Amino acid sequence: MDSQKVRDILVDEISARILLATLYRPMTASQIVHSSKAPVAKVFRRIKILERAGLLRKYLHIVDRRGDLIPAYLSELRYGHMFVDRGHLKMRFKLVADSPKTSDERSRLL
Repeated sequence: MDSQKVRDILVDEISARILLATLYRPMTASQIVHSSKAPVAKVFRRIKILERAGLLRKYLHIVDRRGDLIPAYLSELRYGHMFVDRGHLKMRFKLVADSPKTSDERSRLL
């Protein structure tokens, strides 16, 4: 993915809230709306953008009272930080795909 595109996504406050909310445990879109206190439509739009960018993924599905499957999302961001270097905003981040998997890691999520 183009670094400029990733920077634009991560600098957006709502996208950052979504990634932070889903960093350690899967959440449904309605749970993300509740925890981020962001408007519903904006959260759903950002979820789609983050999915296409590879920064968020459907981790599992939850069955609701009517029997419908509701996706729960998990951030693919492992860690990241922003800093200023010679007057320019720079970012470094690591995705889950770049990290070695541990068997304990998946069990801590649920």
